[in-house]
Amino acid sequence: MEHIKIIVTDIDGTLISSDGTLDETTKKALIKAQQKGTRVVLASGRPTSGMLPLAAELDLANFGGMIVSYNGSKVLNPATDEVLFHQPLSHEEVLSIIDHLEQFDVSMMFDDGTFLYTNNEDGYMVQHEAEMCYLKLKPIKDLREAATFTLSKVLVSATPEYLQEHHDALIAPFSGKLNCVFSAPFYLEYTAQGIDKGNALAQALEPLGYHPDAMIGFGDGHNDKSFLSYVGHAVAMGNAVDAVKDMAHFVTRSNDESGIAYALETLKII
Repeated sequence: MEHIKIIVTDIDGTLISSDGTLDETTKKALIKAQQKGTRVVLASGRPTSGMLPLAAELDLANFGGMIVSYNGSKVLNPATDEVLFHQPLSHEEVLSIIDHLEQFDVSMMFDDGTFLYTNNEDGYMVQHEAEMCYLKLKPIKDLREAATFTLSKVLVSATPEYLQEHHDALIAPFSGKLNCVFSAPFYLEYTAQGIDKGNALAQALEPLGYHPDAMIGFGDGHNDKSFLSYVGHAVAMGNAVDAVKDMAHFVTRSNDESGIAYALETLKII
């Protein structure tokens, strides 16, 4: 596959191992691909702050890489900090999400790049989200008071069992109005209508002359389906959900077995 010019990869469950680290085999493989002229794009539900250290570790700034954050709401050039695409939620949409979610036993979160605002600092995975994304936790009783800046997404956390049980009710008012998707069994994300990782790639890469046929993507979760259906070559991690494996052209090893490196070598991209 010498024609591959873009490698797109999700982060959690894909690029990094279960312990949250980037293994050396995967890192070397992606550096090698970049040295051969292939650009790497990180595409995640994470805030931008939670992606910058990995972008630096992979030296994306020196190889023309990009960061797709907030599940596709924002695209950043890490070399220049130029925002290549951004479609946030409107203030009215944010308030309607908060109003609706107050009926449920969930934790709400959003960030401004420095602080992670939440209505429940002891909520399920809230501390984890703050630490993973290098944000300072800032609890506030009424999140309407904090929602005074532009928000790319609202994140909800609860136990996987609770989110599955109440999924339909959690998203019902926003059908056809917002994009609501699981980024993990314990995370439900609300972004603007039409926003997903696939759309973000199209917005950022097509103006540069890149065609989906020249792209390969790696993912494991439901929020990866949009970009895996967009790229010409979709690779599911060995630990991916069945829906991702079913749509993939190739199923590689798991994220704990250097699955990205294995696929890049097997498919003769590096």
